[in-house]
Amino acid sequence: MPEILKAKRKKNKESKPVIVYLLNALKGLILTLVLLGIISIILLNNASFTVFYKAFSYIAVGFGGAISGFCAYRRLKGRGIINGAICGALFGVILCIILFVVMGFNVNINLIYILPLSIVCGLVGGIVGANL
Repeated sequence: MPEILKAKRKKNKESKPVIVYLLNALKGLILTLVLLGIISIILLNNASFTVFYKAFSYIAVGFGGAISGFCAYRRLKGRGIINGAICGALFGVILCIILFVVMGFNVNINLIYILPLSIVCGLVGGIVGANL
């Protein structure tokens, strides 16, 4: 009796780490942009930029970095410190590029703070993901 050839599906659902890092950095970026959009709407109504709004914007960036590091560790299951730092750095670079373009290619000191903040918060998110 002839054997019918069937297409075999891959049972290994592991993705390449670069793609996983990129997708998780985009998750954090979307979350950060939503939080920054909320801040922008509030500022349109109040029209007074205070220290609270500046701190909340840095908290939004840190939260996005932590979420990206947390999700990267959960997906890759490696070392939380390394996965979180890599994904946080990627998140920070993408966010800096977007803000650099939006600001009209002007470098501000506040833009320079974003990259170390996102790396540290991604690192913390990876450690938290590893310990939960």
